[in-house]
Amino acid sequence: MDKKEKDTRQRLLEAACAVFAEKGYANATVAEICGRAGANIALVNYYFGDKESLYDCVWRHAFKTAVTEFPIDGGLPDDADPQTRLRTAIRAILGRIFAQTDAAYFPRLMLQEMASPSAALTKIADEAIAPQMEYMHKTIRELIGEDASERLVFQCLTSTMSQCIMHGCGHSIASRIYREENPAMNDLESMTDHIFTFSLGGMEAARKG
Repeated sequence: MDKKEKDTRQRLLEAACAVFAEKGYANATVAEICGRAGANIALVNYYFGDKESLYDCVWRHAFKTAVTEFPIDGGLPDDADPQTRLRTAIRAILGRIFAQTDAAYFPRLMLQEMASPSAALTKIADEAIAPQMEYMHKTIRELIGEDASERLVFQCLTSTMSQCIMHGCGHSIASRIYREENPAMNDLESMTDHIFTFSLGGMEAARKG
């Protein structure tokens, strides 16, 4: 593939990331993707095969970009304490959501999948999300104790993740409810510290309860 072909393929991939993230798999059209890329509609079939294959390339590209820029472990050593690992993971998740780069595409794609799952969701869950969740699961189990039930670990995990999603993706709603926007809503470190502290407190209460 020469440089011109690589450039065309990349334009299509970037346009597809934007359209799928905005509209979800079902509502995105190849015609709109090609229009944004300034490419002939036949080139999707030429470079990717079909819409489904294009989407497969899109979520893989988006995930790789997100975890490269914001790795879940933040590059911490394996022997880092669980408190540091938890805060770092929360910071990474929020970083992806608020990114002003292509790293934001993956969380936006996942919001679309949550609202209207595509046929690719199982593959995404197995290959992309599961390893991230396993890291969080291991970290939270260390925090609440090896004797904690799987149910409790799962509840603490989903509660922590839900805060990240709400604080990040609920921002547009919150900014309209609270007309005088709280500066903390745009402060990634403040948001990270709050979710971290709140989650630790909740885990301690749940463990004792």
